[in-house]
Amino acid sequence: MTKLTRKCARSRRVRSLSCTLLSVSLYTQTRRIKLAMVLMAALIGALFVFLRPIVVAEQHWRQIQSRGALRIGIDPGVRPFSFFGAQGWEGYEADVAREVARRLNLRVEVIPVGFDGFYDALLTDRVDVSMSALVPDASRLNEFAYSNATVDVGVRLIGRSERTFTNADALQGQRVAVVLGSDADRVARHYERRIAGMQRIEVADLSAALSGIRVGIFNWTMVNGLSVLGKICKPIAPNDGQAMQTDVRCYAIQPQPHSFAALGVNGRLVDEANRALSTMQDDGTLDALAAKWLGRD
Repeated sequence: MTKLTRKCARSRRVRSLSCTLLSVSLYTQTRRIKLAMVLMAALIGALFVFLRPIVVAEQHWRQIQSRGALRIGIDPGVRPFSFFGAQGWEGYEADVAREVARRLNLRVEVIPVGFDGFYDALLTDRVDVSMSALVPDASRLNEFAYSNATVDVGVRLIGRSERTFTNADALQGQRVAVVLGSDADRVARHYERRIAGMQRIEVADLSAALSGIRVGIFNWTMVNGLSVLGKICKPIAPNDGQAMQTDVRCYAIQPQPHSFAALGVNGRLVDEANRALSTMQDDGTLDALAAKWLGRD
């Protein structure tokens, strides 16, 4: 306390100008200190809210690493993706899951839960992830997180290799072959009503559609994804339409991805799975598994 402060504190009379200015200064300093403390508390609170999900996700990931196993809830009745066969859990997604786990230095622990039990099994901590032809549900994103696609079984648009597709306008004035009554036929009818000059042409089967593409009778064909994956089209359609057969291009015109589902707090696990899936797509592992399981006649 300065001499002036002590003098002003002892004075019972009308304060001098110096004392008045000192009081104003002390009041201002006190307000600033309180404001700084409030802002610091708010900053700490905001930082906690921001960091807590990251910390929790890291804790969950370390628990999985410590356990050494990835617990996977499955529906074993979804051929050719997930089913029980002579070798146990088999199918395209079974092999994808094992390869993802291997790249994460984990073993796979399979827990049958059924399609209706995917999310309950996650909420009750019976499993770390659920999968088996599981399509992401946007209405559940508040509680759950989804991996990148392991496969996309949606409708494909196929054309000769010199053709490119960037948006629906590319179908103006084009002849598009479809198999009558298929999911692809329904999608083609939707586009035909909205795109000027697009002509939908019905064919007997996929072979007729593909033959017509190659000889130039049709510009494009729309087909159900499962009918061409692993044989003609890749399991995940690249933006440039690169296909498994070099004379055509395949585009996902109506995506229907299959993914892993996990609790939203398991973000680190989902990130690690996505990194593994990305490298598997780049190194051709997903293509090979698609050829093995989805490309069979």
